Parts: sequence; structure tokens; C-alpha cells
Amino acid sequence: IRDADSLQWIYLTQAFETIYGLERGQALEGDNFRTWTELIVTEDRNHAIEQIRRARKGERANFEYWIQRPVDQEIRWLRNTDFPLFGEDRTVRRIGGIGRDITDERATAKRMEILVAELQHRTRNLMGVIRAVADKTLRNSADLTEFEENFVGRLEALARVQGLLSRLSEGDRVTFDELLRSELSAH
Repeated sequence: IRDADSLQWIYLTQAFETIYGLERGQALEGDNFRTWTELIVTEDRNHAIEQIRRARKGERANFEYWIQRPVDQEIRWLRNTDFPLFGEDRTVRRIGGIGRDITDERATAKRMEILVAELQHRTRNLMGVIRAVADKTLRNSADLTEFEENFVGRLEALARVQGLLSRLSEGDRVTFDELLRSELSAH
């Protein structure tokens, strides 16, 4: 909670210490608005200050920003919701705020984006292989019955290879012997 006039913190929860890596007593000393702004990385500082000013004017402000924790110099991504607390005279007296460390959330979301992009790439490649197998099988088939037999057999072989590949760890390879054993065991 901040005083709306001075923007100085009046109250900080224990979670503040975990998120910001700064003891509450130390954070509440002196010009603590300046202390807070100095924790924010330079690129995000003006945006965060502007959001506090919005809350001071009576608006709700949701924003994200990076901080650098003084305890370990770690960069963390935070999401704040700041809101005005009105006095009996309907003027903004205090600014309440709820902050959350979303660093891990953001990292997970980024990893998921990469995984989805890789999955889409692999799916497009696999669809291209299937299209090529279908085209070649069609050209070499005398009728629909022969096409079906050959195409199903080729798709099953492709599925076996994909099964082998899906069990690999990063950097592993399928040996020719493994591929041959897999195909022979299917017959």
C-alpha cells in the first residue's frame, strides 16, 4: 500500500521480500518510491511509473515489468495490479497493489511456443512425406486394391520409424540395425 500523495510505501507483505529480494524494513526506509524505481530495469522504469500515476488519478493499472533483485542480481519478470483506495471525500488517499513474480510462467510459455513451432514444423514435414508416399504408391499401383495394400504397408512402416524416433533423447540416433530389426519384426 502506498500513500497517494507521496507515493511512499506504507505497508509491504512478507511476499515482497521473496519477490524483490529486499527486506521490508530496508525497502520502507527513506525515499522508498525511488528505491522501488531503481529496482526496475531501465527499459521498463518509465512505463511502471506511469502506471502508478494512473492509479494515483483513480484508475486501475495492470502492468508487467522487469526488476533486478539486489540480493542476487537476478532479473525477474513481475505483473502488478495497482488500484486507487478512496477516502470518504472520494479522493484517492492510498494506492493498493498486488504484485506477482511471473518469471517462471513466462519461461514456460516461451518453451511451449518453441515446442509448438517445432511440432508444427515436424507435422508439415511428415505430411509432405505422406503425400510423396501416396503419390508414388498411386503411380505404381494397377488398381485401388493394390494401392490400398501398398499404401497401408508404407504408412505402417513410416509409423514404426516415427515410433523409434519419438523414443530418442536429444542427440541420440537410430542405427540401421535397429531400423532393420523393427521392419523385420513387423513381418
